[in-house]
Amino acid sequence: MIAQQIVIIVQQKYTKHYLALMRHLRALGKYFLKYRVRLSAGILFVVLSNYFNVLSPQLMRYIINYVDNALSFTKTHPQLAIMVTIF
Repeated sequence: MIAQQIVIIVQQKYTKHYLALMRHLRALGKYFLKYRVRLSAGILFVVLSNYFNVLSPQLMRYIINYVDNALSFTKTHPQLAIMVTIF
């Protein structure tokens, strides 16, 4: 019973704090609408930047494995070493 009352008091306190915070953010809403294209482009570029930062090590791993396999293949098949170096 007492625990329920404490939970209700805490919820009311944080709800008031949350609403006060949202009131301040609501004042910025007109700027979000005014600059929504620039904001969207900025978010898109940040997401793409993070994607390519994750992709680059994976691409390097693929390239290194490909070269390693090609070199090991030419060691077992020396007659194909000339074709690998040409292409």
